[in-house]
Amino acid sequence: AEWAALRLTPAQVRSRKEVLHQVREHLIPYFGQHIGRRPLDEINEAHIQQYRHWRERRRVEMVMSMRDRTRQRIAEATARWRASARLQKIHPTLEDYLPKDSLGYIRPHVSTAAINKELSILRKVLEFAVARGVVRYGDLPRVKTQSVQDGVGRFGFTPEELALIRKTAQQRFE
Repeated sequence: AEWAALRLTPAQVRSRKEVLHQVREHLIPYFGQHIGRRPLDEINEAHIQQYRHWRERRRVEMVMSMRDRTRQRIAEATARWRASARLQKIHPTLEDYLPKDSLGYIRPHVSTAAINKELSILRKVLEFAVARGVVRYGDLPRVKTQSVQDGVGRFGFTPEELALIRKTAQQRFE
């Protein structure tokens, strides 16, 4: 009966998976490998700023490689379709045969919300180290979150474009 109360809800399981993913994909590679293994009290605010820039560069590289791979797949499919009468008979137009671009619109920059989430996870890791007595609180860097004004607006829209979208939606609603 006690164990039943300790079971996680599906939302808690998803939340933990997201946190583990961010820790494994971003925080450990940077703080564990990129700046080298070092004691927590040697991590400073400059490392945290460098992490933000590293994360941005990594995101751009990932998005560009995905787009290059999609372009390559489309070029290969086009060559196959043009060389094969059987494929042309099955798929009368080239567009029917081409792989769909599953990327949609992926921004090449990291959203402010994502960076702030990762920095809050880093802050929790540091607080855990303090609670366990691994390091003193005063020896840890301040992990400041980014304000939305410092980041990129929602979906890359300018404030004027967002105002126009809101106004149009309001008019349609009325």
